[in-house]
Amino acid sequence: MIKAGALFYAIAISLVIAIICSSYIIFAHYNRLNNLILEQNQKLIINANSGFNLLLSNSLAFPIGEKKIIDLFSDQKDTVILERKQWGLFEVAVSRAVFKNLESLKVGMIGQHVNNENGFALYLADFEKPLSLCGNTVLSGKCFLPKAGIKRAYIEGQNFAGEKFVNGTELNSNRQLPEVNQTLIELNKKYFNNDYSATDSLVIFDKEFIADTLIHSFKDLTVLIKSKSTITLLKKVLKGNIKIISDESVFIGASAMLQDVIVYAPKITIEDGFIGSLQLIATDSIIIGKGCNLTYPSAVSLIRNNKSVHNIYCEINENTRLSGVVFAFEKQQEDIFKKISVHLEKNTLAIGEIFVVGSIDLKGKVYGDLTCNKFVLQTPSSTYENHLLNAVIDFNKLPLHFTSAAFLKEPKNKGIVKWLN
Repeated sequence: MIKAGALFYAIAISLVIAIICSSYIIFAHYNRLNNLILEQNQKLIINANSGFNLLLSNSLAFPIGEKKIIDLFSDQKDTVILERKQWGLFEVAVSRAVFKNLESLKVGMIGQHVNNENGFALYLADFEKPLSLCGNTVLSGKCFLPKAGIKRAYIEGQNFAGEKFVNGTELNSNRQLPEVNQTLIELNKKYFNNDYSATDSLVIFDKEFIADTLIHSFKDLTVLIKSKSTITLLKKVLKGNIKIISDESVFIGASAMLQDVIVYAPKITIEDGFIGSLQLIATDSIIIGKGCNLTYPSAVSLIRNNKSVHNIYCEINENTRLSGVVFAFEKQQEDIFKKISVHLEKNTLAIGEIFVVGSIDLKGKVYGDLTCNKFVLQTPSSTYENHLLNAVIDFNKLPLHFTSAAFLKEPKNKGIVKWLN
C-alpha cells in the first residue's frame, strides 16, 4: 500500500509543477503581448514621423489651423492626424499617429530652410541711388544692388579700406522687394484686434498678477495671457506654448527667463543683459538693451497696423547678439511722413535674416542676409543715405543648416527649426 505521506508529496510536487508551468504560460502570454505593444508603438513612431515629413513636403495641402485625418497607406490601419499652426513668424507642425488607445506625437517648429548655394548677402532696392562704402565695411556673398552701382566714400574721417567692394557676385536689384507672405502678416495682426484663435486658452488678468513659473507644452492648447495695461516681466520663468498680449506695452527684465514665448504689444522693451529665446511682435516700437543675447530661434518683428504711430522703429543696442530673424513690414505708403526703421548699433551681431520694408542703420555685423529699401547712416555730425561705415554683411558665415521664418510669399524648402515638447 502507498503511504498517505507519499501521496501527499506527489500531489504537492504536481501542484508546484502546475504552478510553474502556468507561470511560464502567463509569462509567455504577457511577453508576447508586450512585444505586440512594443511593435505597435514602434509602428506609431514611424507613422508619426511619416506624417511630419508629409507636412514638411506638402504644407500647402494642409491649411493653417485645420486638422486633417490621413490614412497613410489606405489600409485603415495607419491613421495620422496632421495640423499646422501659426507661431509668430514660424509655424508649429503636429503629427499624431493613433491606434486604439495608443498614440505617438511629433511636434516641431518649422520654417524655411535657407539654401546656401542660391542664398545672397544683400538685397538693396533700386531707388536710383548708389551704395557707398566707408571704413572697414565688408560685403561677402552674392549682392543685389541698384543699377547706379557701388562706390567708395569718405565720411567721419574714414575712407573705404577694402581691396574690393564685394567678395562675391554683383547683380541688379528691383525697386520692389520680394513679396512677403500676407497670410502670415494678417494672422499676427489679429492679436492686436482681440481676434484670437479657437486653439488659444484665453486668460485675462490684472497687471499685478502673473505666475512666477509657467511651463506649458505644445501638445496642449495655447495659454494666452492678456492685459489692457502694461505688462512687466521680472523674475518670471515662462517656457513653451504661451502668448503674452498687452494693449499698451511689455517690459521684459534681465531677471526674466523666457523660452519659445511670443510677446505682442504696441511697444516692447527688453532690459540690458537679458538672455532668452522668444518672438517680439510690435506695432510701434521695439527697444532691445545692451549686452542682450536673443538665442535661436528668436524673432524681432515690427508690423504696421491702422493704430501705429507715424514713425515705427526697432533699436538693437550695443553688444547685443541675436540669432534668428529681424522683420519689419508695412505696405507701400504714399504718405512720405510715415517711416519704418531698424537700428543695429556698434558691436551688435545678427545671425540669420534681416528683412526691412524701410530703412536700416547698420553699424554692426550680419552673418546671413539682409534685405531693405535703403540704408540710413546716422553719425554725430550728419545723416547719410545708402552709406555703410564699418559694417559687415557676410552670408558665408551663416550656419549651414540655418532655418528661417516663412515670411516670403515664394515657397522655399520647409525645414525644422527645433523639436518641441
